[in-house]
Amino acid sequence: MAKSFKIALAVARKSAAFDSRTFALKNKRQRISVSRNQQAPGRSATLTHAGVSRSLDFLREHGLEPIRVGDLARAATLSRRGFLKAFRRQAGESPGRKLRRHRLQHAQHLLLGSTLSLAEISKRSGFRHMNTFCVAFKREVGVSPMRFQREIVASLLGQEEFSHSKNFRLPPENPSI
Repeated sequence: MAKSFKIALAVARKSAAFDSRTFALKNKRQRISVSRNQQAPGRSATLTHAGVSRSLDFLREHGLEPIRVGDLARAATLSRRGFLKAFRRQAGESPGRKLRRHRLQHAQHLLLGSTLSLAEISKRSGFRHMNTFCVAFKREVGVSPMRFQREIVASLLGQEEFSHSKNFRLPPENPSI
């Protein structure tokens, strides 16, 4: 078992809840990422653009519904192009990526704490199609949703019988956007 995976498991077991510590699971070469809440280099910690703040509030309230980036732009009362530019400048990532990450964090919580079917989890997480959910999940997390559920649940129960060297990213308890 890879050393970084053991470290990730040890930290996950010590934390009573999934706090802001997250672990990257992108690919074998990527190392442990300390926190998903870190700001991008050169970005301010607070949002100064009122439209971006409104869109983030809208995303928190309606992110699990089948909304699109255009809906976020309307909530910000900006044109789509102006919104994309302001959002990327303020948040350090595209609104589509932020929305997808919000949905995937919710899906990770459902995978860890429920016995719902994959189709139901994808629907409750705001994805219109289960295939889109599975592809996005694997691209973001590095493994399929079912493998994530099986291996994380088993690792939290103390069964360390995994032969892969990927680092797991555990979702935060309360996803911050």
